[in-house]
Amino acid sequence: MTLQTRTGVMSGVAGRAMAGLVCAAALAAAAGRASAQDAPQVQSLIAWKAAPLAQFTADERDAGLARALAMLPQRLAELPDETRGEVDAEAIEMFLAGLDILSGASKFAIVFNPTSTAGGAFGYGIIAGAMLDDVRQGQPLMRKIDDVIREQGERPPRRSTIYVGMRDVRSPGGRLYYGPREGPGGATFDLFFGTVDDPDAPFAAIPEPTVVGLRPVVHGTFDFRALTPLATMGQFAAGQAMAQQGQQIPNIVQQLGLAGLAGDDAMRGTFELGFTDDAMRFRVNVGKAAGALSALGIGQGQLSAADLALVPADATMASVSLFSLESLEKSINEIRAQAFEVDEVFAKIEEHTGVNIVTDVLGALGGVSTYYTSDATGGGGLVSMVAALTFTDRAKFIKAHDRFRVALDNVRDDHMEDWGKYVGLRPWRAEGQPAFSVVFTGLPVPLEISYAFTERHVIAALTPQSLVAAVRQATGKGDGGLGSRQDLPGPDLAKERLVSVNFVDTPRAMRAGYGFVSLAGSALANAVRAPGGEGREPGIIVPTYSELSRGVRPSLSITYRRGEEGLVLDSFSDRSVLAGACGAVGTASGFAPLVLLGAAVFGTSNSRGMNFGSALPDEARALAALPAGARAGADAMMRLSEGPLASLSAGRLAALVAQAALAAKQE
Repeated sequence: MTLQTRTGVMSGVAGRAMAGLVCAAALAAAAGRASAQDAPQVQSLIAWKAAPLAQFTADERDAGLARALAMLPQRLAELPDETRGEVDAEAIEMFLAGLDILSGASKFAIVFNPTSTAGGAFGYGIIAGAMLDDVRQGQPLMRKIDDVIREQGERPPRRSTIYVGMRDVRSPGGRLYYGPREGPGGATFDLFFGTVDDPDAPFAAIPEPTVVGLRPVVHGTFDFRALTPLATMGQFAAGQAMAQQGQQIPNIVQQLGLAGLAGDDAMRGTFELGFTDDAMRFRVNVGKAAGALSALGIGQGQLSAADLALVPADATMASVSLFSLESLEKSINEIRAQAFEVDEVFAKIEEHTGVNIVTDVLGALGGVSTYYTSDATGGGGLVSMVAALTFTDRAKFIKAHDRFRVALDNVRDDHMEDWGKYVGLRPWRAEGQPAFSVVFTGLPVPLEISYAFTERHVIAALTPQSLVAAVRQATGKGDGGLGSRQDLPGPDLAKERLVSVNFVDTPRAMRAGYGFVSLAGSALANAVRAPGGEGREPGIIVPTYSELSRGVRPSLSITYRRGEEGLVLDSFSDRSVLAGACGAVGTASGFAPLVLLGAAVFGTSNSRGMNFGSALPDEARALAALPAGARAGADAMMRLSEGPLASLSAGRLAALVAQAALAAKQE
């Protein structure tokens, strides 16, 4: 085939693809028109307004941070001379001009017009803008943009006849406007791309915040109905590409519709972030959430007082939420559809254990997922972590567990002369409930993963002591639980139809995080000081611990139902950005030992050349040999098959060793 012929064929294919895409866009737009009878003509996929950056540090304890950040532009302006040209002066100048604009109030939106494609982009448009004190404030940035274009040997775009003061760029993908203009709400520096008929309408439609007394820094709207045409075009384009390879793809639009992300019943709502007199607040109001909840398998469920009572009142961190394994089962089906031999793996596991992973394990769990750290279960740190899942069929799960135990004992017996004599599962009783611990007999291994079965839960912990305390709490022998705390911000949890609760004891976590945040504050202070020791002095950025922690309350985020199809996500945290940073860093630092332990174990096993792969049963080797995409689903099932923390169990560790060994052998 000649080059000309190949070029013609490629052009023909590209032409057909483009024509098809245009047809898909037309169909999508038609669908949008047909489905938009009760919707506004132009839909805002997302639109928000943001306050000036200075308002994000509204608390007086963040005054030092605000002061240092205000000095940053001056420090950046010094770098070209200080580095003798290594930092480009024009780039810094343009950056600072843009920063001057962006540090003020701003706005952003992605819109879809189902009745017009006048500006291109298949009816979609992007609107971004920043508020100016005066139109002239945007001229320095415009001149810089024009200079850069001229340096490339091009002429600046023509001036817009529609938006005075802006430039008009016409491209195959869509029409672009940029520059300062005088709008209904005052002077702005704007960028419009695609089909944008009224650049001010999306922001005028943003309602007032629903949180009483909120001074918003960001608030806006979202409407996932506007994703429908884009999903339709994506489906068509992907389908065309896959069809050339003789493959098919699932119906993306249908799946998005079921998840509430497309179609007439797609989710829509508002969001708002800001400050009240005593808290930083974040709220998302979601309408038409029934589809998303159904896709997650949650349906009309809600948390009960007993679910919150599972968490001790002295918890330092906790998460309680509805959950379903339906999404995992869907992932298994997708893996099966990709022609991976997942059924063969399940069959081998069932052959050796007598357990059907899908029906006997996944089918026996569901309802409520809980994890927490607390003083009661081990001092509040990592070692105190506990996880729990509710049963849907306790008897079936325990029967599957007993069969796994027999299979493990058989494998150990076959390899008693090597690793089998060191690894075992010790049965015992925790507060009268059946319990088990993974033990390493004869070896000084600092790990004793333990789990127990109560009437309602399978509970796992990192130590037997934590498990005893967790079972005591779960069986009503502990304290009043998380819901009994008097210092929780927000509404009375007992009066809401809760879907999830997330909690962090910020005053407690701040102790571990304060040191790191104060060091970061010193780094910022040094960065903005003028070289030579004269001029700018930001002072102390992070207040003393006693000042920063004074009056700090725990952080709480809850999701609850509103009406038949609505959801509300409400978050309450301290007003201080620095206090919140200390709490976040302190919470994260508690997991550092686990990361370090994993790195140490991995390094030690590599340096010693350990290879246990040949001593494993067929099902473990089959799991290790799966392709990466399939292994993710099989791995998730194996973790669930022995409890919430089974990623550290003997069976899971054995499979990981097998995976590493086989990978090394292939290399």
